[in-house]
Amino acid sequence: MIRFAAALTLAALLATGCATRRGPATGEATADTATLAGRTAVLGALERAVREQHVDPLFASDRFPAALERAQAPLLAAGDAATFQSRLQAFVAGFGDPHFALLPPGADEAGLEVPGPGLLGASGREVEGRLFVADLHEGGPAAAAGLRRGDEVVATDGGPPRLDPLPAGPATRRLLVRRAPEEEPSALDITLAPGGARAAAVAATRASTGTLTAGSCRVGRIHLRTFADRDLVDDLTTADTFEETDGLVLDLRGNDGGELRLAGELLDLLTRAPSVQIRWRGRSYPFPSTSWNRPLVLIVDGSTRSAAEVFAAAVQARRLGVVLGEPTAGQVRGSRLAPLPDGSRLLLPVSDILLPDGEPLEGRGVGPDLLVTRPLAWSADADPPWDSALQALISRMACPEHLPADPFGSARPGVP
Repeated sequence: MIRFAAALTLAALLATGCATRRGPATGEATADTATLAGRTAVLGALERAVREQHVDPLFASDRFPAALERAQAPLLAAGDAATFQSRLQAFVAGFGDPHFALLPPGADEAGLEVPGPGLLGASGREVEGRLFVADLHEGGPAAAAGLRRGDEVVATDGGPPRLDPLPAGPATRRLLVRRAPEEEPSALDITLAPGGARAAAVAATRASTGTLTAGSCRVGRIHLRTFADRDLVDDLTTADTFEETDGLVLDLRGNDGGELRLAGELLDLLTRAPSVQIRWRGRSYPFPSTSWNRPLVLIVDGSTRSAAEVFAAAVQARRLGVVLGEPTAGQVRGSRLAPLPDGSRLLLPVSDILLPDGEPLEGRGVGPDLLVTRPLAWSADADPPWDSALQALISRMACPEHLPADPFGSARPGVP
């Protein structure tokens, strides 16, 4: 478990702003890569950006310059500007770092809203050559049509099995689905939801938010899928779910991050301590109710990334709750977009998140306090992490047998 000593480092990083520092929509084109001079200018600017800004000094001073020198001749010899751009993108992508990429002129920043035919609200993972439903958006088209996590997708529109993102095609897609190894597949027709990935993540988060009753306890549940939407985080930090529950399960599975500033605002809500506690029938109430300081369980897995990982690490550092599930992705570096002379932009990592032992969180991820795995193939939507999170939360809550609508009644301070 990450100890409290990390809290100051993590809190400072949470206050620094975006995981990706955003630049203009496109770089200003001053070099023509149809010419040798233009290509040389782009490669020189690329090398300078890495040398001056990349967070890893060894990569910036040794590994990248050596690789660029080896690749320079075929890059400069490209037959036209399009070939040069394609080869340069492949060269940068060849380093295998999700924080290091070349965006061509006019490309969407970080690919958050890539135009497409729409979304099923379902993503998959391949296991031994078969595609299984790995995640479903709450309230999304696939969930509404009856698709379940763990279903095997045998075919999509009569062709190879596909889930989000889909290629261009009709607004309604037919999936052949198998729910047991020897079962004959059945057809599901699903009408796509319009919009991009961020809008879908926001809609699914809102659909997941609610309260359930466990004995005399009221448990809040939020499957928070993104920290990239200001309105969503604003709504969550003022929602009644925080005020009217005895504990909260915050599910961060599938959360690909967003802005550290927004993650910090949510963390702040969970950590601000009220100045006065009022005790009534064996239970303490914060006064004034400006914070939500009650039992908390986070669920994470290998698809929890970026700002969501920093949030989970900060919860561990401040001992705010239990982190449960599987290790996170370990993809947390802060990135910046550097403009290049041909109008393209280089995404490169410029900052690291450090754990108490001085090692970076990048490539390592957040290890859960309680390891609970989730089966996938033909699992009929089984969710052991959620079941364990609910049990862990209830064991930490002290719920009164009966909680009146106005718990203080005439005994409230200042009321005769």
